[in-house]
Amino acid sequence: MSSAGTPAGTPTKRAVWYGCYGSNLSVARFRRYLTGGTPPGSARAQPGCRDATPPTGNRAVTLPGLVHLAHRSPAWDGAVAFLDTAAPGRSPGRAYRISVEQLADVVAQENGLPPGSVTVDVSDLVTRGRNEVCPGWYGTSAHVGAVDGEPLFTITSSWSLDDIEVAPPSAAYIRTMGAGLAEAHGWSTEAVAAHLLQCPGVAPTWSIDAVAGALRG
Repeated sequence: MSSAGTPAGTPTKRAVWYGCYGSNLSVARFRRYLTGGTPPGSARAQPGCRDATPPTGNRAVTLPGLVHLAHRSPAWDGAVAFLDTAAPGRSPGRAYRISVEQLADVVAQENGLPPGSVTVDVSDLVTRGRNEVCPGWYGTSAHVGAVDGEPLFTITSSWSLDDIEVAPPSAAYIRTMGAGLAEAHGWSTEAVAAHLLQCPGVAPTWSIDAVAGALRG
């Protein structure tokens, strides 16, 4: 989808692209961060953004670095995805065109904080490359490129892959990530399963056949 020009108005209404690589690859999942509610497969309800306007753009992207699974999320009953943007390689993702205010509210919700409690200074992020904007697993925002001349940001952890012990995700998380990869990139079940198995933390708990079975539900 092509994006329109940056809307006029306050800096918080400026359009940016939010690059996802985990459960937010799924449109159904990401929509709950905007409108509120409990996404399929998760046990946690989200309050939603102060502005629930749908994204004005949505496209497949690749993000710098390596996706890995770590920690244990009570909402998903298993590990969740993080992106080490400094690791070699690129990872498939999905980008949504939203406002700076919405991006800040997504960061807040990702870290269990109320919408309106986090501020994201996109100009500072473009200059610095990355910055810790709030406490929490997903408290670091990183500038990872541009889409149609507008900045592309992602949300991840402050640690590197070498600093964390990886862990396996639940079947529900695998299905949510897989649905988003298939939607955004048009991949087959086999291609999605092969990609997920390469993400540190999935193997050896999950085999290629088990991942494919989880994706098929």
